[in-house]
Amino acid sequence: MSALRLTLLGEFSARDGAGREIAVSAKKSRALLAILALSPSGSATRERLANLLWSDRGDEQARSSLRQALAVLKKELSGIDARALSTDGDRIGLDAGLVSSDIVELQRLAHTENLDELRQAAPLYRGELLADTVIRDPSFEDWLAAERRRLADTAIAIFERLTAKETGKARIATAQRLVALDPLKEASHRALMEAHALAGEKAQ
Repeated sequence: MSALRLTLLGEFSARDGAGREIAVSAKKSRALLAILALSPSGSATRERLANLLWSDRGDEQARSSLRQALAVLKKELSGIDARALSTDGDRIGLDAGLVSSDIVELQRLAHTENLDELRQAAPLYRGELLADTVIRDPSFEDWLAAERRRLADTAIAIFERLTAKETGKARIATAQRLVALDPLKEASHRALMEAHALAGEKAQ
């Protein structure tokens, strides 16, 4: 069982292994956790984190702000296994054995063709990445926009495959989610119409 469970798609939340909510007060601390979760091997250099979250400050001030943010975050996570977030040395990282997140699970299931796994993946996409977090930093805004688009594309691909495999009402509901994700895509509307037709709802 994970010591820390992060929900990063839609509204942010952090919970311990028993399901109790952990308050992560600062928006940049939440963003920091998201950056780490999306980084290869769950880690990033201090320089990258400082440049993404405090790009409007000088190097020294940005690194100082990062140190302060990490100190507060470690305190907020003090009730869980201390190894979950590593802050020693130049790299900051999340321990994959102790920290789980919806985005890591979504990406793990991104290319599956298994119906049960597709059904597991679909509810993971509750909304765009850090939907309730606004940070006015140009570097972070660029990173966030790119990651939101990439994760939305991943979700769309999952819903496309799931729509093709589901039947009846489940297929219609899945196709409706697909249209909601990408309302301008003609293929999504066609998939919804086909779902209604196959369910005998030709008027729809």
